[in-house]
Amino acid sequence: MFPARPPRQNPQLCQACRQPFLEEDELGFDFCGRSACLTRRQLERPELNQLRQAREARWLEVTQRRTAPLLDAVLSRLETPASEAVTGLVPFVDRPLVPLPADRRASFETHLRQVVDNSFTETPEGSEPLPPKDDPDYAQRAADEAEEPSVLNAACIACRGDCCLPGGTHHAFLSARTIDRFRWRHPSARAKDVISYYLAALPDESVQGSCVYHGAFGCTLKREDRSSICNTFLCWFRRELDKDHARKPGYGEVVVAIARTHTQRQEEDAPCVRVVSVAEDGVLTEHTDLKLPALSDVELAPFHAALSAVHTVKEERKR
Repeated sequence: MFPARPPRQNPQLCQACRQPFLEEDELGFDFCGRSACLTRRQLERPELNQLRQAREARWLEVTQRRTAPLLDAVLSRLETPASEAVTGLVPFVDRPLVPLPADRRASFETHLRQVVDNSFTETPEGSEPLPPKDDPDYAQRAADEAEEPSVLNAACIACRGDCCLPGGTHHAFLSARTIDRFRWRHPSARAKDVISYYLAALPDESVQGSCVYHGAFGCTLKREDRSSICNTFLCWFRRELDKDHARKPGYGEVVVAIARTHTQRQEEDAPCVRVVSVAEDGVLTEHTDLKLPALSDVELAPFHAALSAVHTVKEERKR
């Protein structure tokens, strides 16, 4: 069944440094485990942390109960027993596709030109940048660019890019090192060629507020041209799916993406969920016909009580 850990309310960003949470960070904190933020996290009252964890547990109970009929329906279609299936819960992104605003494009282009300039300042045109010392010949980088297991692709299709959202404020995480890798693969490329390539890869429309390359069908950059973090980062949910897939290779896989705020949409067929499956033969299906069941006030009562307890303590801290 689903792992006992729900999506964060703000899935990726620390409230202090506004950086993505670390993979090892536990749920229930507003601050990440980086040294600059750790003190603030440690100052949070233990009672508040406990209440937050209780809130997350109640949210997960409601979510598992509400999505169970969808999971059962898909497993029936796959003819796969629940005990043999790889199943997982992932975040749900439902932002619209919009043309990239002029100010964001200008800001990104300024950053792009800067990192390209940094690369060519270090290694002028006509010279091939050396691979980093910690990755000779880019062997590790090449391994990171390899095709991922089908269940991880299913997770991304269901989620639609929660981990891409921070790229919107970090210029796709492009750096001089990214450009060095591109130039190593294309030794004759000039600075203007590199800039032209990355600008041409921008989609006509991207997910609102997200990475500039976050298009309708995922990243519009090739894996080998992305920042390293885009190929190496695995959110907690994908890591759990990957582990489960390693234990059960060849079995049916089902991923359910559900909005953290689905508890605010109690009606039947609330537009807060996506279900994607991978059959044993590798066929991937999005089950758009499945409806999210309604939620009753009684079912929500334990979660609302836990939510209220957290709010009460936080208000007391302000006094």
